[in-house]
Formats: sequence, C-alpha cells, structure tokens
Amino acid sequence: MGSLKRLFWAMIYLVGSMGMLAAQPCMVTLGPDTSLCAANFLLNPALSVSVFEDSLEITYDATQGQTGLVGASKVYMHSAAEMVPFGGWQNTVGNWGQDDGVGQMTNIGTDRWRIRILPHAYYNYAANVTPNGLFFVFRNADGTATGKDNNNNDIWADMGQSPPVSTFGGIQFRVISDALAELLWSDGSQGNSLSVTGPGTYWVQMTDTSGCMDRDSITVNLGSIPLVDLGQPAICDGSPVLLDAGAGYASYAWSTGAMSQTITVSAAGIITVTVTNAAGCTGSDVVNVPNSTSPVAGFTVAPQGFNIQFIDNSTSGTTYSWDYGDGSPISTVPGTNSHAYNSSGQYTVCLTVTNSCGTDSTCQTVSVGAIGLAEPWFSDFDLYPNPATDQLNLDIELQKPISLTWRIIDAQGRVVMHENAGRVAGSFRKEFDLQGISPGMYRLLLVADGRSITRSFIKH
Repeated sequence: MGSLKRLFWAMIYLVGSMGMLAAQPCMVTLGPDTSLCAANFLLNPALSVSVFEDSLEITYDATQGQTGLVGASKVYMHSAAEMVPFGGWQNTVGNWGQDDGVGQMTNIGTDRWRIRILPHAYYNYAANVTPNGLFFVFRNADGTATGKDNNNNDIWADMGQSPPVSTFGGIQFRVISDALAELLWSDGSQGNSLSVTGPGTYWVQMTDTSGCMDRDSITVNLGSIPLVDLGQPAICDGSPVLLDAGAGYASYAWSTGAMSQTITVSAAGIITVTVTNAAGCTGSDVVNVPNSTSPVAGFTVAPQGFNIQFIDNSTSGTTYSWDYGDGSPISTVPGTNSHAYNSSGQYTVCLTVTNSCGTDSTCQTVSVGAIGLAEPWFSDFDLYPNPATDQLNLDIELQKPISLTWRIIDAQGRVVMHENAGRVAGSFRKEFDLQGISPGMYRLLLVADGRSITRSFIKH
C-alpha cells in the first residue's frame, strides 16, 4: 500500500522537466528567483509567495480546427505564456520538430490528447505572477503536421479566468487543486504561504502524507517598478513619430516586435511597450497613436458695439487660449465667442490653438469705439495651398484702398521675406516664391493702415 500511496501523491504533485506526469519523487517548487518590485521599499501588505499552484489539465481534440493531426501516433504541445497584453509568445516551451518528450501529450482516446502542467514551473515564471494568456500550436513528432484553430491561427487562451477560456472549441482546460502537505518555512512557520518583506533567500520543506520529502529555495531581490510614459504622440502631417521608452533599462519589448529603446511609427494604431530593469522588474505603457495635422490659428471679427464677436477660423485645434488684449483673464473657450470691452481703443487680440502636433498663434489689432469695431478692410481672404511647396498664393478682396506691407516670419520669429506693396485696392493677388526657404511652419503678417492680420502656413 505504501508504494501505491507514493505513486498516487507523485501523480498529484509532480510536473517533470518536460511538463508531463511521471513517477518520480515528490517535488516542491517556489519557482525561479524573483524580485519584489514596488515604487518604494515599503511592501505593505507583504508579498505572498505560495508553494503550491493548482495544476492545469489541457485536453486537445485533434479533429477540431485546421489540423493534420488526425490519426497521429504522437502529439506535442508547443506552447508559451503571454506575460503582458499584446506580448505575444513568451517563455516558449517545446523544441519544434524534435521527438524529445518536451511537451509530449498522452493519448486518452481516438484523436484526443491530454497533458497536465504546473504553469509557473512549466513556463518558468515567478509563482506570484499571473500571465495574461497562453498560446498553443499542436504538432506531430517531427513537426510536419500541425493543429491550429478554425482560422489556422495560433490558439490563445485567457488566463484571467479559472479555468482558462479559449474561443477555440478543440481545446479544454481543467484546474486540479493540489492537496496540501505539511510545510516548514525558513522562518519556522508552517502555513501555506510566507510573507516576504525584504530581499533574501527563503526556503520551504514539504513532507507529504506518504512520507516523501522535498525542499526548495528562492532568492528574492528588491527593485522598483519602472515608470514608462510614452506621452501623447501623434503622426503629424504624415510625418512618422518617434516613441521613446526611456534610457537605462535592461530590455525593451514593443508590440511591433522591436527590442530597442526607441521606435519610429508611421501608421496610426495602438502601441505597447514593456521594459525590464536590472532588478528584473517590469513596467508598461500603452498609447493610441492617431493621425493628426498641425494646428493653424485664425479668426475674424464682427462689430457688436463694445461687445466684439470673434469668429473662429482655426483648423485642427483641440485647446484654445484667447488673449483679448485688455488685461482680462485668458479665455479657454473653444471656437467662436464674444468679449465685452469696457472702453474704446485699440486692442491686440491673440488666439493660440494647440493639439498633439504643436501650437500656433495669430494676433490682430482690433479698434473698439463708441460705435463698435472699426470698419474691416477686407471682405474675403484666401491663402493657398496650405501646406505649400514652391509657391504660396494670397487672394484678398479689399473694401477700400489701403497701404499694404507683408512679411513672412519663421518659427523663431525671424523675417525671411518682406515687401511694401504700396497703395492697393479691389481684388489683390500676390504669389510668393517659397523655393528659397526651408521646410517648416511660417506666418504671413499683413499690415494695412496700422492694422494687422496673420495667417499661418506650412512649407514642405
């Protein structure tokens, strides 16, 4: 009877190096050495490192999905743990095409196969960690035939549920709770787990009801969780954006497959990065990178006595800042709005618009009097194409003759082109030759009889 009991307990507890049930001495495992990862060194509550983990029984029906394994004499489970969302195949177990027993399943009936594993020991991750999911591809002994899901994709199971759940009906899971035995920890306690409050080496000794004994130790290091911030990037005006996860980490894992500190993104979508520091602690960030265009600020004014209406002509702005020029608080009201002035005079009104691609500003001099805004000097204004390449066109309909000068100003405030157009009237058109200036953001400033207006444009 003693030998039968020992065999029974071995079948309950053991996961061999190949992830299969085998008749060998009972074994206890704390998993690989790990790190206590926290934003600071005060771990409260203490991290609990448990000696036991429920076994996971995986059953595969070789007749399901897109499969070449019907009638196979051997079936292997080629599998991996997905440690973080979008992490893909990680901690892979299985030697593809080799008939070496690693991941070999047991036949339990016609075209039905089964394996039982202790997940953290099988995939070699810390016992206190829960993966996001598991990946599977089943194969025959030499890898010439495979079994995948109904769409010929790798099979995925959600580890956030117990038992795990897969949308593929050809794989089933069962959680088998391991019977607890007598435990003795390095601090003399005998509970099912040990509270770890600092770095060091800890051990546990198990004695099962058949008298089988085993012991395992784990070294715990102390480290901090990396704080990764990719910001709020955007692909601006079609130009690729650089994402930087920060320097000094031991490894980088991007959802694109890159393993560098930085990547260049040219297509909109969700991007994830996971970094690991020297202590083995990981941190992640997820961003949704949109397509966007640089903001262009613009507005016109309409007289309403001392209450002036500002008509918003901006494009691509997400936040607004209005400075009405009279000392009143800055307004963040988006779009068209009005402002009441207390006295007549000339006021410089500036609008700044911002989005993830940058900031743009424009200013106008507004005359306010007892009868309201001074008569506007144009009725129509068109600056095109924007963005421009070699030539920029200005079309403006003037309501009365004016003396006009213009300047093109770069992002650093330097005047790169200017001209005094003299006295003009009616329909006025100007063609600007941009071949001599560098690509970038510029501002066209028009000054007419002491009043000014600006429009921004992009030179490619």
